[in-house]
Amino acid sequence: MGAERRTVDALVAAADEEVAAESAMELLTAAFAAVGAGITFWRGGQFAGQRWAALPAKFEADYVATFHAGDPWKEESQRVPTGKLVASDHLLPRAELERTSFYNELCRPHAIGDLCGGVLLRRGDDLVTFGMLRAADAKGSGAREVKDLLALRPALTRLATRELGRRDVRVAGLAVDSLSFGVLVLDATTGALLTANGPGLRLLERGVICRTGGRTHVGGRDLTALLVEGRPRALAIAPGLRVVVHAAAPYGHGRACVVHAHHLRSMARERAARATALFALSPREADVAEALMLGWSTKEIAARDRVAISTLRTHLRSLLRKTGSDRLATLHALLSGL
Repeated sequence: MGAERRTVDALVAAADEEVAAESAMELLTAAFAAVGAGITFWRGGQFAGQRWAALPAKFEADYVATFHAGDPWKEESQRVPTGKLVASDHLLPRAELERTSFYNELCRPHAIGDLCGGVLLRRGDDLVTFGMLRAADAKGSGAREVKDLLALRPALTRLATRELGRRDVRVAGLAVDSLSFGVLVLDATTGALLTANGPGLRLLERGVICRTGGRTHVGGRDLTALLVEGRPRALAIAPGLRVVVHAAAPYGHGRACVVHAHHLRSMARERAARATALFALSPREADVAEALMLGWSTKEIAARDRVAISTLRTHLRSLLRKTGSDRLATLHALLSGL
């Protein structure tokens, strides 16, 4: 009973991000003397990631890289009603399991006998399953473990729900970070900064966006009054600095506004950095690429850098070659899309 209470507490703490999900699964694994346990994410029937603990490192690596596609428990467990946990034999007869390459090439070498598990959560195309791998020398069919696991089901489901939500947030964050302009979410009433993407945070670091007296300013313009207007606004605050304030939308117990900050110089710098990573540009080539995105002519770039036009053309030819562009217009279009 004490082990069960500690396991429940750990699962709840993991759901609240007080401990890692893997830490809770390690405790669960130890409580059941299992090989490993965790939750797996599926989207549209395809493997989308997992949070497991105590698995042999090679087993987990091979499963993620290859064997998830031929997991004989996968299709069967996805047919189990949401919230029902079952033993391996309920999913697949033992004799049938032992004929699979999944069992013979992955499970048997790691002394894994079978699995207890089921579906914790279904949401649209998303599915979250729980599994606990039993050792090859484990006694019985797993029915006893299933009975004990049912007491943990509410905490497991809570963890699955929170983890799926956090995955969605992380994926959305990756998408927003891929933009070259700043994206900020501000409290519509106070102007307080709720979150920002990577380019937005860098605008804060450079002082283009700043927080003063609890208010958010962009290029010296206080946005607070614009946030409560309830309609989108596009502003040219200064040369090379445009701001789009979107209409407020419900957020938690209040309302929030999404603000796009297009700072020409910062966007050129972001895109040049991405081009450097993608095409292995030299520092000099990246500097030329940034200047091109700022609208500078070749003569202006050469004059700024105090180099001959012939030297600059050498850098431009290298830029065209590395990016697969046939002329400057193509290069500019490619860089502007990063």
